[in-house]
Amino acid sequence: MRRALTSLALAGAAVLSFTGCAGSVEGAPDSVALVRGTTLADGSTLNSCLDKAGYNIRDAAALADGVEARTFGNGDEFHVVTVTSGDEQIQFTVVTERGFVHANDDASAALLDRAGCSVDGEPLNESTT
Repeated sequence: MRRALTSLALAGAAVLSFTGCAGSVEGAPDSVALVRGTTLADGSTLNSCLDKAGYNIRDAAALADGVEARTFGNGDEFHVVTVTSGDEQIQFTVVTERGFVHANDDASAALLDRAGCSVDGEPLNESTT
């Protein structure tokens, strides 16, 4: 029995090392916190605005698990945080070192406008730099 449990534990460790752990993007929780805490023109936060609009923004850990690391044309890294509601998704470009949160693309900016949760600035992604 002990040998079987040890083998099972080793197999589990091998699977984790091969597939990686969820939320393995370094700094993902910080990027999610920046998105959720972004203050809008009316003084509310993206967290409360998107929550009222029906977007799944409450579970910070689940959002962090979905963060993608990408690179601008100049080599600088950024994160993409995706918030969903049904079949709609809003993607945010987050540059944590600078505290920047932008819509990632025009479609995300339009959904933010429709939800009444617009952020300052033009959409920002690897194609716009």
